[in-house]
Amino acid sequence: MLAETAEAMFALLIDEALWAVERVVLQTWQEFLAVRPADTAGALQAARLDAGEESGRLVELACERVHGALLAPSRGQHRRPREASGSWQPAVVPR
Repeated sequence: MLAETAEAMFALLIDEALWAVERVVLQTWQEFLAVRPADTAGALQAARLDAGEESGRLVELACERVHGALLAPSRGQHRRPREASGSWQPAVVPR
């Protein structure tokens, strides 16, 4: 059960991360071409660089969130989804 919970949480966070990375790529592409309109190769390279940095950051964050959520019960806390984003946040368990 613990593995299934972790997998579900991780899948949700990675899905959110994919959308975030897509937005970063599009923004970088547009900003680069606004400055250098003919340099599509440069825009692609800049978008790849930003995508790599952002995806690495978001995967690390997802791992930390899942790890924290799995450890929370042993700390007297539980995790619940945030209202809109589906991200996980700690909440104190009433005693």
